[in-house]
This record gives sequence, structure tokens and C-alpha cells, in this order.
Amino acid sequence: MHKTEVFKRIGDPVSSNTQFDVGPYELNKPEYAKTNGVNARVFYTWLNGVGWIYCLGFDSNDCLVVKGEGGT
Repeated sequence: MHKTEVFKRIGDPVSSNTQFDVGPYELNKPEYAKTNGVNARVFYTWLNGVGWIYCLGFDSNDCLVVKGEGGT
């Protein structure tokens, strides 16, 4: 899915970063494992309002290549 379609469906993210981040590594190991071998250049983060984080990674063509969720 292209980045514009993702943003259209779920709105604007609260932040962007070059690192995947869904909260503390120890609490979210399976989510971090999803990024192994993934060629994402930027990650966008959304919050659901109760401490839960959604992080989506996009490649150089702005296509979704990995998604994860987590929290503290």
C-alpha cells in the first residue's frame, strides 16, 4: 500500500523517524523482529490515545513494508 493511501485511511502520524519504535524492546520483541531484513527508510508513528503505539515503515518508493504495534 502506498503512503498516501495509508495516511488517507488512518490520518496523519504524530511523528516520523529512521528507527522503528513501538515502545521498550524487552516488552515488544516480536514486533521488533518484524523489521529484520526489511528495507524501510522511514517509520511513521500513530497513537491510539491510551498508550498504544502503531509504527509503519515505508521503503524508498513510499510503499508500506512493515507494520508493528506495542506500548509500555
